Amino acid sequence: MERTMPSSTQPEADSTVVIPAVALGFATCGAAALATGSAIGFLDPVSESLFVVLVILGWVLLVCAVLVGGAAAVRLVRDVVARRPLPLGPTILVTATTVVIVLTTVAYPLFGMSGGAG
Repeated sequence: MERTMPSSTQPEADSTVVIPAVALGFATCGAAALATGSAIGFLDPVSESLFVVLVILGWVLLVCAVLVGGAAAVRLVRDVVARRPLPLGPTILVTATTVVIVLTTVAYPLFGMSGGAG
């Protein structure tokens, strides 16, 4: 009689969902950092240092979101080229990431409203 190991009760993370989810997390945190920095403002010296840190952090997170989201989008394009069906979860996450990145860059442009003003 052969003994089998009990299967794990935790589901394994699917990399096709994890990568776009990480990209969406980066984009959301970047947008939150930029919004918080904009809300704090840069009028007095104490809040100006926090404003600068939050704006830099927000843009670094958005760049990470673009890189990771781009990798996830390439994976989806490869599925299309190979005529495989697109998985729904990663497609929704990549689309949401793109929307968050575009809306954030429109609301907080690198040169203009919050970036380098003052």
